[in-house]
Amino acid sequence: MNDLIELEKKLLEIRSISKLDIRRELEDVSNESSNMDNTPEFESQVNDEFKKYKLLAKLFGANVFQYSENELVIEVNPQFKSKPEYLLCLYCIEKSDKKREETSLFEKIVAEALQQYLGIGSEHRLIDREKEFIDIEKFCREELQERAFSGAQKTFKNSANTPRCDVIVWKKIDNRAGKIVCLVQCKSGKHWEDGHPVNVEMWKKIINFAVAPLPVFAVSDLLNEDELFSRSSEKGLILDRVRIISLLANVEHDSIKQVRQEIQELGLE
Repeated sequence: MNDLIELEKKLLEIRSISKLDIRRELEDVSNESSNMDNTPEFESQVNDEFKKYKLLAKLFGANVFQYSENELVIEVNPQFKSKPEYLLCLYCIEKSDKKREETSLFEKIVAEALQQYLGIGSEHRLIDREKEFIDIEKFCREELQERAFSGAQKTFKNSANTPRCDVIVWKKIDNRAGKIVCLVQCKSGKHWEDGHPVNVEMWKKIINFAVAPLPVFAVSDLLNEDELFSRSSEKGLILDRVRIISLLANVEHDSIKQVRQEIQELGLE
């Protein structure tokens, strides 16, 4: 559904578009080439273009794009807060030579979106081995509150057997065994289809989870219903940009504000 990207950018910039606006734009184009105004072909072209914007409104929901059926207008919700995250997703899916800073920011917004999904009390940890040493046993003991197997740190450091995962998100019920744990693999680029999902079985050799963790696969792309169904069975719970942006649309706490500031410093607008 990459044909929607330019429409998404346009709508984020102008914030509102009507069927009449589309008609006028196409009239200007047709007057420059041939006189198609008021022909069945022209009407069909207007309808097809407006349907694309309606599809965006349907996919993202009213927290992002509001659709007025009476006025035939689609506009960005006045309370919409996650434009920086949205622009980052669009940038990542189009850019082939992304820097680590940009992929790291994508991982941060995925973590924020999942926490929003799980609700109050959820926590996350970014797993960036290149940036920091991670004491997996200490992490299990003090943060995740799950039991690490004996020798977990040695297994975690072994490059051949190290389980991959970009983010861990969890939510406790209380301080006893058993909680929701999400192991997240992030693939921000356009070739995400080739990306491997989280290997849960490898993680279970390091951490003795009381409840099996949920594999999550986050992408900056936009998937249709059939793609979501087929990809979910092979990669885990899919977070595409529709879900990421919808979850963060009205969120405005300190941590997401900080991430938005970092994204804005990239100058994507």
